[in-house]
Amino acid sequence: MNWFVGDEAGSSASYFIGWMASGWVLAGDVRDTIETIYQGDALGTGLNVAALLPVFGDGEKVVKNAGKHLIKYPEKAAELGKAMVKYGAIDALPYDGVKVALLNLYWEGAATRFIKESVTSADVLKVAKSGSLEKTLNVIKHSDGTVVWLEKGTSTWGWQHIFEGHWSDITNKFGSKTEAQVQDMIYSTIKAPDRTILNTGEEIQYIKKFIDKNGQLYEFSVIVSDRTAGIGKGNVLTAYPGV
Repeated sequence: MNWFVGDEAGSSASYFIGWMASGWVLAGDVRDTIETIYQGDALGTGLNVAALLPVFGDGEKVVKNAGKHLIKYPEKAAELGKAMVKYGAIDALPYDGVKVALLNLYWEGAATRFIKESVTSADVLKVAKSGSLEKTLNVIKHSDGTVVWLEKGTSTWGWQHIFEGHWSDITNKFGSKTEAQVQDMIYSTIKAPDRTILNTGEEIQYIKKFIDKNGQLYEFSVIVSDRTAGIGKGNVLTAYPGV
């Protein structure tokens, strides 16, 4: 139906989700749905997504049509993926395999990269809802089921902050390390810490001892956001030697 609304509207996440949902209701609803999308925020106002999503129907057909949409508008992948997550479209689909396929489609194999060990598709969806999946380096699950992830971040949080602000502290204490080795220290600390300090609503501090360059055990801390606003709950904020 791109010919009806033009590429500007046709490439939007609102158009795609509205078209997919209304296409499984009645063919006569398509024109009205497209009109509400064309006029503004169809997902938030004119289109009742909650009522339409249960009739999304065949999950494989959803994936196929999403693929067609991205062939035409490849630059819209992350935008469309975020909209599908935000408005519950991926959650509404019945099979984990379909959800994984969409996660892979929108975020260049994210599900295949991150679903391992105890991490599930539901955990990756949580990251997609609360963080930036396209900038995520790894998803880790604590032994109590808490989902934590490390993003590339900025100079004030995440991996960039750790690398720029604490690299010399880490290597001075634990000896020469590669980026992969330090990231492994972060993941190991989150998965199975020696102890945890919780500052509810602010941060969680995971602490684990590693052998330092002098052959002694020394504590290493990973700070994770416990906030509901700003840098989302579950995001790694920083990591450094000591407590």
